[in-house]
Amino acid sequence: MSGRAAWLTIKMHRFEVLIAVALLALMGVSAWVVAAHMNAVTVGPECWSQWEGSVGRLNACQQAVERWLDVHEHESGQLTGFMGLLPAAVGVVLGVPIVARELELRTVSFAWSLQGIRWRWLLSRLWPLLVVAIVGGVLVGFATTELRSARLVSPFEADSMGDIARQGPVLLTRVLIGFGVGLLAGSLVGRTLPAFLVAGLLVAAWIMFAGPTIERSAALSHVSYATDEALSGGGVIGYGSVRPLDWLGEAYREPSGRIMDGSVYELACPGANTSGSECPESPFVPYEDYERMAKIVPQSAWGSIEQAETGAGLLVAGLAILLTFPVVARRRAG
Repeated sequence: MSGRAAWLTIKMHRFEVLIAVALLALMGVSAWVVAAHMNAVTVGPECWSQWEGSVGRLNACQQAVERWLDVHEHESGQLTGFMGLLPAAVGVVLGVPIVARELELRTVSFAWSLQGIRWRWLLSRLWPLLVVAIVGGVLVGFATTELRSARLVSPFEADSMGDIARQGPVLLTRVLIGFGVGLLAGSLVGRTLPAFLVAGLLVAAWIMFAGPTIERSAALSHVSYATDEALSGGGVIGYGSVRPLDWLGEAYREPSGRIMDGSVYELACPGANTSGSECPESPFVPYEDYERMAKIVPQSAWGSIEQAETGAGLLVAGLAILLTFPVVARRRAG
């Protein structure tokens, strides 16, 4: 596990390392540049109120808002979309060939005979590329966090559940999940291209189903209710005192203080007479004794949800990497 061995490992997989480093650099530099563009546009608090609802000729203050929104829409919006998939793809590119390539080229018999103990051979191949994945993921995570701070300057902007996986520690765990799953798939399949396909499908399943499910489960412990005035600011521009991380539906507060979800409210059908007549045509329009509210996940839940998905992601990545060791120990070289 010397520096020479690490260099030889990186040299052996230089094509994948170059692709991974290029993608990580592209994501990180792009996030920093877009954040710098947004921060370079100075928009005073009074400019947002002047811009809202303005038509025709704009003053200098309103033009600053227009420039900021243009950067946000055309640069930040496009970049954010790539952040959902590229980090995990980078991990897969780094992880798959570590074992799969040597199995495919039938060079492992000689390597294992020289190394003596297979887990040492795997560890010597594993750690240099793992360091590349971790360092790159951390740097991109910091850059995307800076982009998030630049975006939240606007009173019209708020985080959403989907943003959690596109920045910070969750983005890093996506890189590690791709790496671990790719490593394990390569050791099981034994061929590079099929292993890429298997790992890609598994990682896509995590991104599309497992990750959002974990986020949703963690969010349910933070559900709260907010009035329309708290959400809208009572005439103040943008959001009010409450910025929702996610909207879960409508709710209504009874005069007694009890809160009913929208579906329960509709079934209860307050105001219908006792003669068995049907509910009014618009049951979601609150009756005068019921206060309409929103069922939300507040912004304050961001940290807890982020920790839940980060912990689950690190667990999956760690298990995939650890399971590779017994797989390699029992793997036939041919």
